[in-house]
Amino acid sequence: MKVYIFGAGASRAAQGVNWQGLKAPLVNDLFNPEYEDFAKEMGISSIELNEFKKSFENTENRSLEEWLTMRWDGMKNLQSTQTIRAEEKLFGRLTFYIWWLMVNISNSSAGENLYNDFMRKLVLMDEHFGLINFNYDVLLDKAYQKVGDTFANPNHSLNIYLEQNYIKPHGSINWLLQRRPGEQLPNDLISANYKIRYEHAAGQMFKNRAKISMNNIKIIDPLNQDLNRLRIIASSEFNGQFFYPLILLPLSTKLFEQIEDFKIKIIDSAKNMISRASEIYFIGYRAQDEVIKEILSPTKRGTKLYIIGKGNTNDIARRILKIQPNFILEKTSPFGFEFFINNEM
Repeated sequence: MKVYIFGAGASRAAQGVNWQGLKAPLVNDLFNPEYEDFAKEMGISSIELNEFKKSFENTENRSLEEWLTMRWDGMKNLQSTQTIRAEEKLFGRLTFYIWWLMVNISNSSAGENLYNDFMRKLVLMDEHFGLINFNYDVLLDKAYQKVGDTFANPNHSLNIYLEQNYIKPHGSINWLLQRRPGEQLPNDLISANYKIRYEHAAGQMFKNRAKISMNNIKIIDPLNQDLNRLRIIASSEFNGQFFYPLILLPLSTKLFEQIEDFKIKIIDSAKNMISRASEIYFIGYRAQDEVIKEILSPTKRGTKLYIIGKGNTNDIARRILKIQPNFILEKTSPFGFEFFINNEM
């Protein structure tokens, strides 16, 4: 079986160099000014967004992931209850901001993109394949759906992804979680000002670092237009109250412990897929996430490794071979995703 692993570079490349819509950001671009309108809709001002950007750019390695990780880990040393709550709310607001940004990224790329070309070619190859997608967006999901009506599932079951050999280890914008039992409701459930609900949900999401259950997850069809509307927070799917997006913030070590059974259901499924692979392709993925070490742990000796990206593919190959020496490096392709689709598939 061939397994294809996608990172943020893949979604950006899939839109093409001439794409006129909203561009998919790389991780370190998430606080860029062009996305401030989406931040504002989730309660983050342009001033705050700029402060966040300056803060992480002042870290030693200029990494947003490291900056977020330091802030999250730093909460353990805080003494003031008010300061702790402010930080918890910040992480909630950032989760909703990234979710809403990626919703709009997915919607702005509703037309043709390279993922569509990739999926059309892939199914015509008539080979067993698996997909591991580290992106929150549903650009690849939509392309998969076009060739197979894959995720139109009225039962909202996560199994619809797993059965299609499609794993999203960082979550997905169309995976939405019900509030915790007995959790406080917004004061104003009548108002059509949906931002009130988002603000409330962001404040509750990481309160006391309490876990959130996956038992009542709602999987929204990636093509469902309700996903693109702010009012979805008040949907009858969530009893007219609110939800939490199942996306794991870009920390160096993802917050798996916050979502009950996520590692068992998602990461173990990814490991099972890797154990059956004979060839693995990394597309636009830097392999700097801690969880990739666990996911690659069952790699069979002699599994062929392919790296597709722009410019730094040899560095990525060395990093992956250090993580998992069972690979045999078959090829690095520094010419990008489009070249791979047109010339190497």
